Amino acid sequence: MGVVLTDAGQTEVRHKRWAFGEEWKLNTLDITVAVLLGVVQGVLVVAGAVDFFARMFQATGLIGIAVGFLFVTVYGTLIITTGYLRKRILAMVLSGAVVAMLRWLTGAPDGPLLLFYWAGAGLLGGLVLWAFRWREGWLQYGLAGALLSGWAGGSWFWFFGINTLGWQAYWVAQAVLLVGGFLFTGVLGYYVGTAVSRIGVSAIER
Repeated sequence: MGVVLTDAGQTEVRHKRWAFGEEWKLNTLDITVAVLLGVVQGVLVVAGAVDFFARMFQATGLIGIAVGFLFVTVYGTLIITTGYLRKRILAMVLSGAVVAMLRWLTGAPDGPLLLFYWAGAGLLGGLVLWAFRWREGWLQYGLAGALLSGWAGGSWFWFFGINTLGWQAYWVAQAVLLVGGFLFTGVLGYYVGTAVSRIGVSAIER
């Protein structure tokens, strides 16, 4: 015999699902998807980062910095996709932490600061999406992507780039991270999520 929920019961279940405390509870599928997408993203970051920044920072003036940080905005795309598919802040934090660990294990000089960049970025992006109650739509995912990318790339610049590249370069980089993050972290991550959900990894419905 099936369970029939009244309107009040449905409202109670829905409110519980989007309660803030629920964001820190992961099931097996949440963990699997977050780790898998984090590994894929981490491999792309490791492969793409090799000597890329060195080349870009040696390019002419601020143009090279702008191009280099535009490239960075795709480093968080699949963290946003994790959020779309699993709709849990902690899943996004876990995905970001996996990216950080892969970079750390492959010799990135940032060391444990990578967890601050990427797990922190996942947290910030997840908080934005939670504030929108995980509603679907490119706009809110774009906003989450802008802040995620701005945090991750901006944190790196704050620790390692200010002294060598200066404040003008910082503001150029931050502007590129926010605009590029909106498009290539958030909006792209959203549409990757919708595509993945059509081929077998179902997204949680709001």
